[in-house]
Amino acid sequence: YAYLSNGASTVISAGGNVTFNTAGPSSNIVQIVDGFIVGNAGVYRIQYHVRGNPQSLTPPSALEFVVLDNLVPLAASTYASDVQTTSLAASGTEAVNGYTIVTLAAGDVINLQNITNSSTDVVSLSAVPFGGTSAVNASMSIERLQ
Repeated sequence: YAYLSNGASTVISAGGNVTFNTAGPSSNIVQIVDGFIVGNAGVYRIQYHVRGNPQSLTPPSALEFVVLDNLVPLAASTYASDVQTTSLAASGTEAVNGYTIVTLAAGDVINLQNITNSSTDVVSLSAVPFGGTSAVNASMSIERLQ
């Protein structure tokens, strides 16, 4: 298992990987700045959360992210946020949560890639959400199930 999070303001480039500034507990997983290196082959649950603003505010774009395994998108790991308004300029942020269960090999590298607007939009992550206080704006966890 392992957990990574980010609480700093940052920009995720179009088609870029989410980066993390805080490593939580881990066992048999190597934590890297933009993901994990799997220690043992097995079946894993991967969960992620991203809260941010897409570059395209009007009309707004849904945030969209996918889990990569050795730079290859994993099937059924792409999730998108709901777009709540006609303009995000006043409302602040969107959030996307994703979840998948996959079979991984030892040494596989797992990343979380921004594919918002078909990989053409940067996504800005704010350390302080609209009207709030400091909070995690991106996180990813991995847990071996068997």
